[in-house]
Amino acid sequence: MNLNKINKELSANTLSHYRIVSKTGAGGTKRTEVKANNKGVNKMARPSKLAHVVYMTKRFEEMIDWYQKVFEAKVVYQNPVFAFLTYDDEHHRFAFANMSTLSPTSVGDEGPAKVGVNHVGYTYANMGELLETYARLKQLGIKPYWPVHHGVTLSIYYQDPDGNRMEFQVDCCANSEEAHALMHSDACR
Repeated sequence: MNLNKINKELSANTLSHYRIVSKTGAGGTKRTEVKANNKGVNKMARPSKLAHVVYMTKRFEEMIDWYQKVFEAKVVYQNPVFAFLTYDDEHHRFAFANMSTLSPTSVGDEGPAKVGVNHVGYTYANMGELLETYARLKQLGIKPYWPVHHGVTLSIYYQDPDGNRMEFQVDCCANSEEAHALMHSDACR
């Protein structure tokens, strides 16, 4: 991670009330943090769009078929475990996890192999706004449960008090064509 580049992006996006710092802790371990320059700044970076919904299902093919018919969506990537569909220029609006493959011995709708909405994704305009949101939520005592680089997105996952999951993300690809190419590349196999 190039901290100078990220700090420059934060400043360029008028988000200068936050900065990225790297600290070396005990034992020489490095840690990266988002710090507020001004205490009490509560300006909120809002998602620029609702990105996608991810469903866990035991009716994988039936769900794909239904969303293709209802939304006239096209499959942009599919394997036996996951499928990604879109109806516009977004790299995916729906994703489906085939729970019959991921958890074939599971019965019922309880636990980690349940069916239904897995999470809802929200896209931020740039990395600066995503990091600003992370810093603001951290100051409020709200911490993510999973930061991850998916390849097509850099994402931070949160859970609300009821356990509903949401993904806050920034796109890593310039457009949906680049994202689709990455999904079909050896990097994603």
